[in-house]
Amino acid sequence: MISGFHCLANTLVTRMNNKQKVSLFLAVLALCQVPLLSYFEVEFLKYECLILDVLSIVIGYYVARNALHPYVLFLLVINLFLCSRIWIEDMIDYPFYYTTFLSGYPFTTDVQRDMLCMLILSFLGLNMGLLLYRQKNNVVQDGALPSFPILTLQTWAKRALLLLTPFILFRFYEMWSYVSQYGYIALYAVQAGVARESSWLDYAAVVYQWLFFVFLATRPSRKDMLKFSVLFLLVISCNLLNGSRGGFAPFLLLVVSYYSMFYDRISGGKIVAGLVVILTVFQMVGMSRNLQSDETLVVDLTPEEMALEFFRQQGVSITILGYADQLKDEQTPMDVLYPLAGMVLGHTDADYETKDNVYYSFPHKVTYLINPHLYAQGFGAGSSYIAELYSSGGFILLFLANILLAWLIMYLANTSPYALYRNMGMLIFLQHLFLMPRGALLGFIEPLIKYELLLYIVVWLVKMKGKERKLC
Repeated sequence: MISGFHCLANTLVTRMNNKQKVSLFLAVLALCQVPLLSYFEVEFLKYECLILDVLSIVIGYYVARNALHPYVLFLLVINLFLCSRIWIEDMIDYPFYYTTFLSGYPFTTDVQRDMLCMLILSFLGLNMGLLLYRQKNNVVQDGALPSFPILTLQTWAKRALLLLTPFILFRFYEMWSYVSQYGYIALYAVQAGVARESSWLDYAAVVYQWLFFVFLATRPSRKDMLKFSVLFLLVISCNLLNGSRGGFAPFLLLVVSYYSMFYDRISGGKIVAGLVVILTVFQMVGMSRNLQSDETLVVDLTPEEMALEFFRQQGVSITILGYADQLKDEQTPMDVLYPLAGMVLGHTDADYETKDNVYYSFPHKVTYLINPHLYAQGFGAGSSYIAELYSSGGFILLFLANILLAWLIMYLANTSPYALYRNMGMLIFLQHLFLMPRGALLGFIEPLIKYELLLYIVVWLVKMKGKERKLC
């Protein structure tokens, strides 16, 4: 019997290609990881995590052959938000397992092990999903042209973007005036009762984003894509004046990744130069935000110290993994499904405290349980898709979901040029993808449904208009 099993296993391995063999190895490594977790030292897991971090980026680049491919960028964002404190802790003498101002204590050794194992299993799952995906050739044949509705949509989107730009700029001016008076935290301090009320300009900003996505989904010419992308990014960059880096960074990553995938590769020198400029600007924005919050602001830092401080600040999201493990008794499937529940029930951030629904939102629940006093003032611990998955289904769900996530990234990145609805879905997904390491896993579902439905209605109207012209 044993010899028969050996022959069967040998036959299966012989017939596997290299990707399948690596995937099998990763699966076995993942399955062996959790039962033996308590036997590993934290220091060993830390270096295993960092090795897998680098290895994942290398494999991602090897498969995608593009440093700005969304899968590679996603890994880099994970590295920034969830691994950077592990990388630099020896240089700044600030261990990754120290919590934030919300609690101010170090996580226990068991929690540290679980935090590192969450990252390890995430990397293993992402690599498996990447290697299991079989890329198809979606190159359009020579001479193929976009259809009438696509060309019409493209023209309408360009005109509407130009028309709305002054109104969106005025909205940012209003927000800047508000932040100057109440501070950055007031934008989110719903619970404290000082949050800014929505206006019609906020809805116009959503339409503005939708129009830009429609424009990109029509796969415009390289010249038009660059022109309107620069316009859109300049307008959206006004978020930086209000201290909101998260309102600008995902769109920047989306545009450069989209351009690199479908138009032209960006040279390594330009990527490095742009990275230095962006990180410097983001750190200055963060320092300005600290000044508004009356926090300690250190301005006499060397460039090296400023870089380390940037990564230390951005790496704060790793603490949400520790909080998720620490609050095991409060775990529920709602911790990953809450964006869907909020969409169905119509809840907004303002509702969770006033309706006593903090337990129906993972980031609200964590902050409330860790520090109710600061939660009432509008502060938050944030979230992470890794923490949400672990809190909803443990290590197994975390591992399997990352396999699916990597496969989905590759599938959407391989979209045909004139597949309008799939292009739109890709853009919505990628924008939220770059926020997932410090945001919700399913946050893209609601805008996906709304944006696609609106696009379908507009395309139907365009087709009806075209039929009327033919009849005339």
